[in-house]
Amino acid sequence: MTRSANFFRSHSQARCFAPQGLDTADLASGRHLEHRARRSSAGAILDHPTPRAIRPRSASLGLLPSSWGGAGQNQGMKRTLLLALALAVIPVTVDAQVTELAQLRALAEQGNAVAQYNLGVLYATGQGVPQDNAEAERWYRLAAYQGHADAQYSLGLMYQLGYGVPEEDAEAERWYRLAADQGHADAQYSLGTLYAGGEGVPEDHVLAYMWFNLAAAQGNEDAESGKAGIEEQMTREQIAEGQRMSREWLEAHPPGGN
Repeated sequence: MTRSANFFRSHSQARCFAPQGLDTADLASGRHLEHRARRSSAGAILDHPTPRAIRPRSASLGLLPSSWGGAGQNQGMKRTLLLALALAVIPVTVDAQVTELAQLRALAEQGNAVAQYNLGVLYATGQGVPQDNAEAERWYRLAAYQGHADAQYSLGLMYQLGYGVPEEDAEAERWYRLAADQGHADAQYSLGTLYAGGEGVPEDHVLAYMWFNLAAAQGNEDAESGKAGIEEQMTREQIAEGQRMSREWLEAHPPGGN
C-alpha cells in the first residue's frame, strides 16, 4: 500500500470529512466539523482487560509493531471506500461550491480555527482544491496553535507519516499529546502506538496501555485492539498500574474542563 493511501486511510479513521454544503454560520460559530470528545465514566471499561480475541487493525499503517499482525485490512479498505463515496456526493452546484470555498477561505484567513481546520482537510484530501500536503499542514498548524484538537491530531499524523513536513515522531508526539489532553480519542490511540513501539519516545508499555485504555473507553476500536496486543507483553502489576494511571488521568481531565 502506498504512503498516500495510508494517509487517506488515516484521515478516514479520524473522520476528517470534507465540508459538504458549507454553512458559514456554522463555521463561524465552530459547529461544523468540530471534534466532540466523548468520555466514559472512570469505572466503565477502564478496569477490564481486553478479550484476547481482539487484535490490532492498524498494523498496515505502520503505527503498531509488525509482530502484532495486520488482521482487519479489509475493514480499513472499507473505511477508505466510504470516505471516497462521502466526498463524491456533494449536493450543490459547481458555482455554489466555488462560492462556499471562497467563504471558507475568507473565514480561515480571518483567523477562524474551525475554518482553518476544514480548509486543511480539503487540501489533505484534494476535495475542491488541488491535493497539497504543504497547504494542508499550513492550515492545520494555524488551527492547532489556537487549540483546535482535530487540527492538532492531524498535524501530529502528518509528522508521523512525513506528509508536508519531515517525518519526525517526537514532533508527532507533541501534537498528539496536545489533542489527547483535550480528550481526542484518535490522538490518545496514536500516543499509545508511539509508546508501544518506542517511536519518538522511550518505549513504555504502561503508558501505551494507559493511552490505549483511555481511547478504548471512548469507543475507539483500534485502541481496543492495541490494548489487547500490549497486554500480552505486560505483567499483571503493569496492567494494574496502567489502569490506575487511566483513572488518575480522567480525574485530572474532567469533561468540559481545561
